[in-house]
Amino acid sequence: MDLRLWRTPVTRWRQAAKEILRPYYLKWLYFRLFPEKCPASFDRWKAFPEYREGQPIPPQQELPDVVFLSMADWHGPRQRSQQLALALAELGHRCFYVNPHLGREMPRPFPLSPRRSMRVLAPNVFELHIHLASEPVFHHRMLRCGEAAVVADTIVWALDCAESRSQVLISSLPLWTDAAERLRQSRGASVLYDCHDLLEGLPDVGEDLILAEPAAMEMADAVVFSAEWLAREHSRRNPAIAFKSELIRNGANPNDFSAAAIPGRSRAHKITIGYIGTLSFWFESEVVAAAAERHPDWRFVLVGPQAGADLARLRKCPNVELSGEIDYGDLPAWMSRFDVAMIPFRLEPLTLATNPIKLYEYFAAGLPVVSSPLPELQPYAGLVYVASHPEEFVDQLEAAVAEDSVELRQERREVAEGESWRARARSLQNCMSSTEEDALRVAIQAAGAD
Repeated sequence: MDLRLWRTPVTRWRQAAKEILRPYYLKWLYFRLFPEKCPASFDRWKAFPEYREGQPIPPQQELPDVVFLSMADWHGPRQRSQQLALALAELGHRCFYVNPHLGREMPRPFPLSPRRSMRVLAPNVFELHIHLASEPVFHHRMLRCGEAAVVADTIVWALDCAESRSQVLISSLPLWTDAAERLRQSRGASVLYDCHDLLEGLPDVGEDLILAEPAAMEMADAVVFSAEWLAREHSRRNPAIAFKSELIRNGANPNDFSAAAIPGRSRAHKITIGYIGTLSFWFESEVVAAAAERHPDWRFVLVGPQAGADLARLRKCPNVELSGEIDYGDLPAWMSRFDVAMIPFRLEPLTLATNPIKLYEYFAAGLPVVSSPLPELQPYAGLVYVASHPEEFVDQLEAAVAEDSVELRQERREVAEGESWRARARSLQNCMSSTEEDALRVAIQAAGAD
């Protein structure tokens, strides 16, 4: 008998059984035995006030409401979607941010838990929690038809509570495509796909999500890319999206880092080389370890969650400090201790497609930056020390430490001012406006055809 005839059904059955049991196993056993394994973000959201149905929401102005269908938990490290939501809210949009965990963040399994909850995160910013029975891992598989319907219906509930008249959906993952299409059909919402990662370069992203991304881009009214390499690669694969694509890079909030942006650094303290960000497989730990071994008189401070990087050699260096994840609000205080900041990334498709947020935050603090030769750093020649191989990286760190230029620090701060999240939100507003006009034109044409 050909085993292939029944292997796939058995595999699917095992996956279905795993999804049924996982919520109970995680919440009633695993997280209780190992509370340190429960993501901190699963608790943080509960500290924000819950919206009660009937509670007044500030009315919609002339601007459309924005629904973020993201691939980042709001309560984890501050990333692109959170920053854009906050910036758009400051510009007057009401923003509704859907938590991607879809129930995994809830303290109790589906039968014992509310099906939905809306939290007030900031003025004009609301977070929507949707509890699906299977609590799918959002980056493992596409939503099933019934699950997408629940997501869409819950978003409609939130929009109705807010008496929303017009909406733009900003999706960052093909997971949301079916739900977004339902909202477009039922509410007339326009859809923008925000591509800020090379999905096949990320670990644990399901193959069906990767395969579904071209269709998600084709379905969208507009596609935004965070990096030029990323835009070129997707346009090469799918030329049909080129006419509706736009490049909107990442940014920083310069005011958040003004306390760290001192005009010069004294050498009274031990020279400190800093890194802010996730320590994952793309982090060149061997390069940093080599620098720490060559300069035992320097401190190397690595701030961020540990998520897959090989840190064995670094742990043996007494002058290396692994600080773990910190709150976004604490970043300026940490950066104020740095003499030089670094971006030691491996060169592979994922990092070639990356426009690193940390670059703009380092610039906002006026810091000299030593980096691997990432394509997105090319516009900042003269402000970044670029190293193409390990030995050169250490040499460039030495050159950056030796830098003593108030003018260069000020120039970096000025770059960050021009590349702010507010400026990015303005660009996104222009893109949304064009998208809404196109969607209205199509609707009028369709009505005429009827």
